[in-house]
Amino acid sequence: MGSSRRLKLIGKKIKLSEALTDEDNILQELRYPKRRIELIVLLLENENEILRIVAQHLNVKRTTCEFSQVSEWRHGSFNLCIPIRVNWNGHRRVLFRVPLSYKIGEDLFPGNVDEKIRCEAATYIYFSECCPEVPIPMLLGFGFSTGISVSLPL
Repeated sequence: MGSSRRLKLIGKKIKLSEALTDEDNILQELRYPKRRIELIVLLLENENEILRIVAQHLNVKRTTCEFSQVSEWRHGSFNLCIPIRVNWNGHRRVLFRVPLSYKIGEDLFPGNVDEKIRCEAATYIYFSECCPEVPIPMLLGFGFSTGISVSLPL
């Protein structure tokens, strides 16, 4: 009987014989924790730029925006959300959402991140215009790897 190893972030035990026949790339999944840390470091290194972008989208002074502690950041399967403390239109917090490029194949297929953002922004816009009765978070803006960003009307 082969030994199994708990894989953090993918939440399952798997034996070598299973990994060899699994549709998922287990070796790639084992790299996720390291890639997540690298992404967090990159975001922290770019804190000022991120806060400038948030302030621009909210039309407030950059000094009114502040990163939350990393322990408050949350990620799901494909995105990382950074709570930003603000004082804007009665809101105390907005989320800066970042795709997990390593989970959506950006390395193998450059442009996947931008395509994901385009599709999600279009979906938000469609729902807000065509299905206003469906509750969705307010989308204030979005940006692409090219540096182009779009602020939506408030």
